[in-house]
Amino acid sequence: MCLIVVAWKAHPKYPLIVAANRDEYYQRPSIAAHYWKESPEVLGGRDLEKGGTWLGVNQRGDFAAVTNFRGGELPPQGRSRGELVARYLLSKQSTTEFMGGVDRERSQYNPFNLLICDGNALVYTSDIHDSFQELPPGIHAISNQRLESDERKTSIARVEMAKRLKKGPSEEQLFAMLADPKPTSDSSDPLENALSAFFIRAIERNYGTRASTLFLRDNLGNGLFCEQQFDANGPLGEPKRFTLQAAAMPV
Repeated sequence: MCLIVVAWKAHPKYPLIVAANRDEYYQRPSIAAHYWKESPEVLGGRDLEKGGTWLGVNQRGDFAAVTNFRGGELPPQGRSRGELVARYLLSKQSTTEFMGGVDRERSQYNPFNLLICDGNALVYTSDIHDSFQELPPGIHAISNQRLESDERKTSIARVEMAKRLKKGPSEEQLFAMLADPKPTSDSSDPLENALSAFFIRAIERNYGTRASTLFLRDNLGNGLFCEQQFDANGPLGEPKRFTLQAAAMPV
């Protein structure tokens, strides 16, 4: 279970605010956020199993993130959904141009939810949608269900993000939101309860939140990218912090 919360044109200083948790098996190899050696314009983590990424930005300030769809059936040898994020960040296409290409090949990928933003539009699609949709200003949240699903976890996440917008927001407040281990479900199944939390630590399944990531882009085009990595024992060092300058990011 993953969580992505996006405040889009909902704050007077920051038109784009992203707070996200990546949940994954602890044994799956990955690299923390960094500028990619072969593509230094891209900043994000790297999945060493498939080569893509779950969330990233580039020096133009474009943002992309993906989650899997829980319960979806994997097509035979389906392409990695993390490839979609990497492809968008490496392209020089607008959101609509890129999504037009996704429309033609979405069925080739493992079940996914995809969010991309070029500073002008925030756009969503999935493997089952006929096309993409441009999202209106506001707070949007997605986990491992579809964006339009009435899931309690994402409903609470939108409320919590709204509270942070009124207070700042600050890195500390956003990281604290993502670190909340309280279940949002009252299921009789202990695993379902554990997976309903913002921050997951299901040690018996060797599964949990592996990274918490923030991206804030201000009205001047400056960007701030922060990431905290975790393993089964807790945080791995201090959060990494990167700044992107407006000179390289068109407003």
